Amino acid sequence: MKTVYGSKSMYKDSLTKKLEEFDYSLLQFGVLEKCTKDTISNEISTSFKAIVFTEGKCIIQYQETEYFLTKGDVLLLSPYIMYNTHFLDKVSVKYYYLYFDVIPDRKRSEFAQLFRCDGLAIYPKLVSDHVFPMIESSYKNIQQNRPGCNFSAKLVLLHLLLAMQQNPVDSHKKNTDLTEYSAWEGVIIRNCMKYIDSHMNKNIKVEDLCSHLGLSQAYLYKCFKKTFKLSTKEFLSVYRFRHIETELAQSNRPIHEISERFGYPSVYCFSSVFKKRYGISPLKYRQNCQIGITGSLELDNSDKIKKFD
Repeated sequence: MKTVYGSKSMYKDSLTKKLEEFDYSLLQFGVLEKCTKDTISNEISTSFKAIVFTEGKCIIQYQETEYFLTKGDVLLLSPYIMYNTHFLDKVSVKYYYLYFDVIPDRKRSEFAQLFRCDGLAIYPKLVSDHVFPMIESSYKNIQQNRPGCNFSAKLVLLHLLLAMQQNPVDSHKKNTDLTEYSAWEGVIIRNCMKYIDSHMNKNIKVEDLCSHLGLSQAYLYKCFKKTFKLSTKEFLSVYRFRHIETELAQSNRPIHEISERFGYPSVYCFSSVFKKRYGISPLKYRQNCQIGITGSLELDNSDKIKKFD
């Protein structure tokens, strides 16, 4: 009698079934290396972000709390939160980061709840030394655009997410101060971001958001202040200029096209506003980025970022 192997599917445990409810779209895979004292301020992402620390240590400031992160720690960030990164003097730091979206979009809030990252979640010592080569190899495959590189990057993400779920529940509670805002407020923020992203070529005002959502300025102010520690008006300015920074640093578009794209009536007006905020002209900022003088996380390593199409 012949024995037939593989005729039945393996038993699926409850965690496997739960994780298989989600799929992921990878957006960027990058690495940051620093060895000088510096602060990267007001980082905002419209997608989820996972950061794996492979060398050194730094401080993440989120809301009123500072978190000390070191080798092996993993940081999971939900969309639309704002945080600062402080690098220590003469301490070499290296970490890899993955930007990703959850598919389908309606599963975002369920994913955030499962991974307890309605804001920021820290998993200390989640990654051991033997995993670092896998992450580095996957990153190199992406940089070299080798066959299967995207699949390899997705495996890294899946490995991290599985490890997060297998990590003891209380192991990162003491290091984490999650944002506790209601599901309704989260929906409001997401709808605001979608509106802002689709109207970036206009000078969006607080009144425009209120009119679009049918909300009062006072209530919208409360939502933004609670989520970002900024007023609605302050957030619009910060978020807008983060996009402008990226355009100047990572594109070859002429300054006048960038000016038009972000709704400025003239290059002169755009340059005046930019110089008032940064102390230098848009052209000078672009030149500084090209030689590595910049204060933005992704822009510091624009040559080390892989975007997924």
